[in-house]
This record gives sequence, structure tokens and C-alpha cells, in this order.
Amino acid sequence: MDPLSLAAGVTSLIGVCVKVGLALNDVRDGANLANAKVDGLGHEIKGFTQVLELMKSTMEDAAVQAAFQSTGRIANHWRSIAVGIDDGRQTLVRLHSIVQGVDKTVGVLDGTRKHFRLRLAASEIAIYQQKIRIYRDTMQMSIQTVILWNQVSHQESTDKILPGLDDLTSAIRLLALDMNAQIASLRGVVESSQSQDQLQSLGHMKKCVETAADVVSSASTTLGLSDRASVVAPSDFGDIFGSRSNEAVMRWIDASEEPGGEPALSIASTSTDIPRISEQKIDDSDSDGELEVELVEAQYRKGVQEQEAGNTGTAIQYFKGSLSRLRKNRHRSKDRFLEVDLLHNLAVVYWESDSPSGWLESKELTMEQLRIVSKWEPSPSTTFIYLEKTYQLATVLLKLNDTTQAEVYAKKCIKGFKKMRNEDHADCLLNALLLMVDICEASGDVEGVQAYKLLSLETRKTLDSGKSSLPHQLNEPNDPAINNESSDRSAPLLPSLDHTGFSSTSEQPVTRSREATVPSPPPGLVTSEFGQIRKTSAVNVLLLPAARGVGDFIARSCDSACTRRPGPVAPALEALRRRRTSLCFIVGHLFEDQSSSLNAVMRYLEKTVSVFDMELPRPPNLLFPSYFPLLRRNSLYDTPPSDPGLILRTNTT
Repeated sequence: MDPLSLAAGVTSLIGVCVKVGLALNDVRDGANLANAKVDGLGHEIKGFTQVLELMKSTMEDAAVQAAFQSTGRIANHWRSIAVGIDDGRQTLVRLHSIVQGVDKTVGVLDGTRKHFRLRLAASEIAIYQQKIRIYRDTMQMSIQTVILWNQVSHQESTDKILPGLDDLTSAIRLLALDMNAQIASLRGVVESSQSQDQLQSLGHMKKCVETAADVVSSASTTLGLSDRASVVAPSDFGDIFGSRSNEAVMRWIDASEEPGGEPALSIASTSTDIPRISEQKIDDSDSDGELEVELVEAQYRKGVQEQEAGNTGTAIQYFKGSLSRLRKNRHRSKDRFLEVDLLHNLAVVYWESDSPSGWLESKELTMEQLRIVSKWEPSPSTTFIYLEKTYQLATVLLKLNDTTQAEVYAKKCIKGFKKMRNEDHADCLLNALLLMVDICEASGDVEGVQAYKLLSLETRKTLDSGKSSLPHQLNEPNDPAINNESSDRSAPLLPSLDHTGFSSTSEQPVTRSREATVPSPPPGLVTSEFGQIRKTSAVNVLLLPAARGVGDFIARSCDSACTRRPGPVAPALEALRRRRTSLCFIVGHLFEDQSSSLNAVMRYLEKTVSVFDMELPRPPNLLFPSYFPLLRRNSLYDTPPSDPGLILRTNTT
């Protein structure tokens, strides 16, 4: 496959892209709406077309044609590009037929029918949008690979080559990680023609990325040893693509074996004095392996301490050092869990940076966790961990405004948690449904918001009717922590926590010392675990997961307080004000549209703290795995108010 033939294939693909773009414009104009999915797909088509035009001009370049080789690694890459171009053309032809079906004109209610057909095809359009993004990124990476090989072939200055080589290496790694995650998730769903088609397309694109990695490895070898010092070693791609045996080497090994099956040359038979590695003591406490393990764990613990102290840069340094040392020295089976924990903590630190670059780093680290977990032996616990990481990735993608990708991963979480049908994972299913509500709101999908809110309500009712991990608590009129006379129906105060029965660990729920008596609710209100709330309120859907975290957090804080004692209110309020952000990220997300309920929660916390006269410690890290969406505090709250009432303002005020 020569460059001119590839250029002809690219030209044909550009023509199909133009047809799809025009058809999308017709759909948008005919349905009289600016649908976010249609606009997103249109932008992807436009970006893909620009990349193809750049590829066409690159293929037609005289220097590239002069450096063309029909054999070797670059030739393998040419062939994989040709397969990818043909696969992309077939995909776009199918997409064009779908768009034409949506744009079909009828005599009566034409615009309404187009809108309805567009809604039916929304999920399929989202899949094609994801595939087109993969095609675009892969072809862009291929252009960079061809240009790099051309520079190496002409022996240009290494000052020009090395920066491009580093960037290309990073691009290959990110693309491969993304593809591995998607392939792993597709293999976990029920087989269908659509999933098999997606797997086939991903396989073609991954082959293109693999051949590009081979070209990069060959280019780094051509530069020489001194120039490779700043370039990622080619062997580092092994954790992405796995082991690929060389056929020539395997034939040589087969030919070197004797008919009896033993190798022609046995090291043991020629050198009997050499001790075997297996005979040495590996588990000696003074061995290098044990020392490395201690160093890894020491750096990890120090990183956690720095993270809790708020020293982000130092924490990242310790986590990265521990991760690098761990990957060089693997001695235990549980090291894989430690590796995921290190990546998890790094993702948390970058997420808390509240910057687009930090969120991108968090996305890459979460994808790497997905890649690692996908290689573990299948089991219920492994499946649950994989779904947690998928949930994290969907939340990061939502933060990056990539609603299409976020929707795909969030739906996988919902399907996965539904299949598990485990009572312990019901809260995770509820969190995934609430995440889909946020994604639909961000993409402007009003019908999706309503549908997933209804499903969330049904899931919440299932949780209420089943065995709950939280006890039904009391409305105690004599409790000094609650002033029931000041409460009203629109802003019910939550019941106080009894000073007896606090658990010393976060795994045990807060318990009561006597039976709960819940009075009949007034008209328009319903009784929940945390008092009486309006039927239409989102609180009874969203309260359970975060309230558990709040309860456990306060329980640990009050564990040493065995008796109630009055104390000055001002220090307690000042302590609460200092810890305001930490408390709000636990409960704040639940009350985005219920300012009165949020104020009730905060008044409850104020009075609880004033009773115990204590300073609240830093709450547990609820970012992962099951409380990821609760960290969205910056978009919900302003700076702490100066008044002692701590009346917080939400988006709806």
C-alpha cells in the first residue's frame, strides 16, 4: 500500500464525511432544534475531516513518497492505516444511512416525527460519535508517526526529533489505554452484532497504534544511545500491548529442541556448580525485595500524610516515587492492589487541584486503573472494582464537559450494578443513576433528566423497602441539640445523634439505645430515616449515601465524648466554619435545588457541634469509590459567609 493509494482512500473517506455533515445539518434544521448530540456529532465529523485533509496532503508530499518502504515496520504501519481508512469509510456509510433514516420526510407532523426518530437513534449516534473520535485520534497519531519516520530517514537534527518523539510516545500510550478500557468494557457486556462491530473497529485501530509504537521504537533506536536518554524506552509499551511473540524466534526455539522434547543445550548439565535461583531464600527479611517493599510503603504513607496536610506538590512527589519503585520491584501478589491505590491517590490529588490540567491527569490515571483491573482474574469483587473505576472515569469526563463519553461509561455502571443485584451495592446503583441525571442536564437532555430521576426514585423506594444499613432515628423534642419549635414543614430539622452508641469505626452504623417512634407525617410530607420531608423533594432520593458518610464522620468525632456538657457556642461555630468546605462536600450535592433543606442540615450540624464543644477533624476521603460525585463543591457554594448562621447559597438562589 503506497502513499498515493492511501491518499485516494482518504479522499473517498472525506467525501463520505461531507455527506454525513450535510445530512446532520438537514436533520437539525428539519427538526427545528439544536440537539446537543447532533451538534456534538457534527463537531466530531468536522474535526475528523480536517485530520483527513491533513493526512491527504501528507501522503501527497514528495518527501514522504520518496521515503516510502514496502517492507519493515513503517510498511506494517502503512498497511494498518489502509485497514483503518477502509473501516472508517464503512462506519461513516452506516452512519449516513442512519442519519438519512432520521431525516425522512413525511406529510403530517414532519418536524415532530423527526424529533422522535432522533430520540430513538440517540444512543446509536453516541456510539458512532465515540468511534469517530477514535478514528480521528488514531489518524492524527499516524500522521505524526509518518512525519517522525521521515525526519529520522533524512537524519535531521535530534533537537527537532526528540520533542516530537516524546509527544508521540505519550499520545500512543493515552490512545492505547483508552482502547484497552473500551475493549475490556465491551467484553463484559452481552454479545450482539453492535458490540462485535465495535470490538472489530477497536481492534483495527489498536493494530494501527501498535504498529506506530513499533515505528517509534525503531526511530528511537536509530537516534543512538546518547539521544535515547530523554526518550521513553520502547519496552515501556509492553504494559499496554502485552507480550507479542516473534514468529522467527519461536521457529528457532522449536528447531533447537531435540526429538525427546529437551533443549539441545542444557545449562544444568554443563554447569552443575551454579546455584539455582529457586534454591535461594527469597523471603529473607534482609533481602533486597523486602527492603524495596518497605521503601514503597514508607513513601506511600508519607504521601498520604502530605495529602491530608494539603501539600499537593509534595504528595504527588512521594506517590510518584513510590509508584515508580513499585513497578521496578514486584515481589508480592498484593502489589497490584497497592499500585491501584497509588494511582487512586494521585487521581484524587489532581482532581482536588480544580484545574483543567489536573482533571486531565485524573482522567489518565483513572484510565490506567481501569487497564490494570481489567487484567485481573474475573470475580465479583474484581467486577465491582472495575465498575467503581468506570464510575470515576465517567465523573471526570463530565467535569471535562465530555458528556458523550461520560454517558457511555455511566450507562455501563448502571448495567453492571444492576447485574450484580447485591444489596450492599444498591447505593452504588443509586449514585450511578444520579450521575446520569447530571450528565443529561449538562448535555441539555431534558427527557433524559426526567427519566433517570424517575428511575432514581424507584431505586430509592427499593432501598427504603429493603434492609437499610441506616437505622430509623428519632425526633426527640427534649434533645438540646434540636430546637423543634423553630422548625417548619418546609425546612424540617434532622434528628440529633444520641451520645450513646457511637461507633469507634466507620464500618459500624450509628445505633440507638431504644426503639424508634416515628410520628405520622403531616399532609404533604413523608417519613424517612432522617425526619419528615416533602414528597416532591429530591432529598429522599439523594440523602442516603451522603448521610451515611456524615453519620460515620460525626460518630468518629464524638467517640470520646461520653456525656453531654454545655459549652460556648462561638468556638464550636468557628470550628464548623473552618471545616465548612469539608462538611459541605459530603452533604451539599444532595441539596442543589433544596436550599431550605440544606439550611436545616447545617443548623443540625451546628447544634450537634455546640453540644459536644469540639473541633471537627478532617472528614474521611469520600472521593473514591462510592462518593465521587459528592466532591462537586466549588460549583455549589460561595465563600464562607461572615454571619454565624452559615446560611449557604445554592445554584437555585
